[in-house]
Amino acid sequence: MKIYCLNNKHLREFNYGYSPFREIVTAINCLLKDLSDRATPIDELTLVRLICQDGLRLYLLEVDRKIVGMGTLCVGPETLMKKEARIEDFVILEALRGRGLGMAFGQYLIKSAKEKKSPRLS
Repeated sequence: MKIYCLNNKHLREFNYGYSPFREIVTAINCLLKDLSDRATPIDELTLVRLICQDGLRLYLLEVDRKIVGMGTLCVGPETLMKKEARIEDFVILEALRGRGLGMAFGQYLIKSAKEKKSPRLS
């Protein structure tokens, strides 16, 4: 099991027409179908826009080199009285549910939120 944060550092891999996001977008669209029948498929440009947003972290879960889960950690906005984080778009591939992957992945996202000094999580 491998968890990583997709961020704008991955944009450096856009060289000579190669997009590092093609396979990722396909996997995310598959996960979106499992998340909701109302989910709209995304394209590479939408993914790039998402990962370039301040305060937004898209985490991907890999098992056997295949993306099988995702979750978005949204941190902020910060006010004088609070700093809050939310976990959104949390999904594990339906075929792999019930194996503890969601629990481990969720705990990782909660830990990541706490590392961002967000005492409140929703």
